[in-house]
Amino acid sequence: MRQEFAGYSIIRRLASGGMTYLYVAVDDQQKRLVVRRLKQDFIRDRKVRARFFQGAEILAQLHHPNIVRLVKAGYFHEEPFMILEYVESQNMKELIQKKADMLRHNSLSIIRQLAADGRHPGEAPLGQA
Repeated sequence: MRQEFAGYSIIRRLASGGMTYLYVAVDDQQKRLVVRRLKQDFIRDRKVRARFFQGAEILAQLHHPNIVRLVKAGYFHEEPFMILEYVESQNMKELIQKKADMLRHNSLSIIRQLAADGRHPGEAPLGQA
C-alpha cells in the first residue's frame, strides 16, 4: 500500500475510528511513525477540523510514558493531519481477547499513576507552572 503523504511513506492502515484513520508510515530516515488523517466526510467540516487540532494541541502538552507523543500537526493539500510517535504493541482488543493478566495489572497501574499525578491533561507538571 505504499502511498506518499506529507513527506511520509504510508506502509499500512493501522486502525479506523469514527472520524479518522491511523496509518503506519516511515519518514525519510525509515523511522516508523503514525499518520492520523480525517476521513473524507469530515475534511471540510470546520468544527471537526477545530476539534482535531484542539486534540493535537492537548496531545502536544502531554508528557507521560503511556501516552504517544505528537510529532507534528498541519495540513497537506488542505487535508488536516497529525504525525504521532509509533509504539509497537498489541491493542486493547487483542489483550482483552487473550484475557492477559498483564492487562489487569497494567490498566490499574496506569490509572493509579494518572490519579496520583494530580493534574488535568494539558496542565504543566507539578512544580513547573
